[in-house]
Amino acid sequence: MKKKNWSARSLLRFLPLMVAVVSGSLTVIGDSPFFANRPPEATGRYWVWLRICFVVSAAIEWFRQWKNLRARDRRIGELESRFRAQPRIVPARDALRTELVNLFDRSTGTIAAEGLPCIRLRMVNDPRFPGDESEAEKVRAAVTFRRPDGTVLFTMNGRWADAPGRCERLPSGDTTSEPSVPFPVRQERSLDIAFKYRSEECCYGVNNNSWEKEDLRVPSQTLPTGIIVGQARFSGKFIDTVVNFQFRNEGAGNGLVALKYDYESKIDHVLNP
Repeated sequence: MKKKNWSARSLLRFLPLMVAVVSGSLTVIGDSPFFANRPPEATGRYWVWLRICFVVSAAIEWFRQWKNLRARDRRIGELESRFRAQPRIVPARDALRTELVNLFDRSTGTIAAEGLPCIRLRMVNDPRFPGDESEAEKVRAAVTFRRPDGTVLFTMNGRWADAPGRCERLPSGDTTSEPSVPFPVRQERSLDIAFKYRSEECCYGVNNNSWEKEDLRVPSQTLPTGIIVGQARFSGKFIDTVVNFQFRNEGAGNGLVALKYDYESKIDHVLNP
C-alpha cells in the first residue's frame, strides 16, 4: 500500500516540534553554564523556564504522535497481512484448453454423442499467503463473446463444469440454485465456455441454459465460425478477476482450437497500484 504524503495540516502540527528540537533544546543546553556559574536574574530565570516548558511540551506532543503512528502502522500491517490471505482466483497452468466430452441421453443413460470438442477455462484458488480466510465461497462467472472487430455477440452467466447438469427453474425463469461454487485453497475448477458438433458449422456457448435442451443447443448462444474473442469475469467476496481469451471454430468437419488468454486481478491493484 502507498503511504499518504504529509498534508499541510501535518506540517503545521510538527513545525513547533522541529523548532523546539533545533532551537529550544540547544538554547537550554547553551544556558546550562549560566546555571552553574551564578544564580540567574528573575527575568533570565523566567525565559529559561519558558524554554524548558516549550521543549518538554513539544517532546510530549512528539511522543503522542509517534505512539499514534506506531499503532496506525501496526494496524495497517495486520490488515495488509489479512488481505493478502484472501482468496485469489486466477487461471491455472494451460488454463484455456480444448477437451473432448461425451453427451449422454438423459432417458436411457447411454452415450448420445461421443467426443464433442469443448472449450474450457481452468481456474485455481492461489492466495499469496494461504490462511484461515483463503477459501473462496460463491464464486460466480459472467462470460461475454465478441467478434474480432469488438462486436458483442452475447453475454451469459457462466457454468462450472462440475456443477449439476440441470437446475430447476422458477416461474420467473430464474434458477433455484446460483451457478456459484466454493473454492478451497489450491483447488482447480473448470468453467464451460463453448462446445460443438463436428458436423456443424456453428458452435454454442455452454451454461445452465444449455441443460434445458436435450442436445445442449441454445439458439441465442450460437457462435459463428472463425476466431471468437471472449471475456470471463469472476466475482465473489474479495474476488474480481477478468480473463480475456480467444479460440477458433474451424467449421464443419472440424473442432474448436484454444488460442490464447491473459488475465487481470483488479483486487491485486489495491495492494500493488
